[in-house]
Amino acid sequence: MIRFLCLVAAYLALASGFVAAVVDGTRSIAGGALSVTTVDDVLKTHLAAIQQAVSHLHPLIWDPVTLGLLRLPLWLAMGAVGLALLWLARRRSHTPAYASQY
Repeated sequence: MIRFLCLVAAYLALASGFVAAVVDGTRSIAGGALSVTTVDDVLKTHLAAIQQAVSHLHPLIWDPVTLGLLRLPLWLAMGAVGLALLWLARRRSHTPAYASQY
């Protein structure tokens, strides 16, 4: 059941990453310049409470880690989350412990 939920979340994340890439591409073509939606832009517009909570992290965590993640393009972040969830939900091959189990 958990594997199924992981797969559903993975495919939703990959689909939203694809949609974000299409939206960025459309904005770039229409505007004549490169337009990239970052994770920070989405947090500021839609999830202000989470953005406020993240901004109160310790400075050693905030500067190198969190700011780097917030500056990523949305399509890249969602694609990475989707691929990580797909990797977690993969079926692992059963390797026998002893040769007699073949």
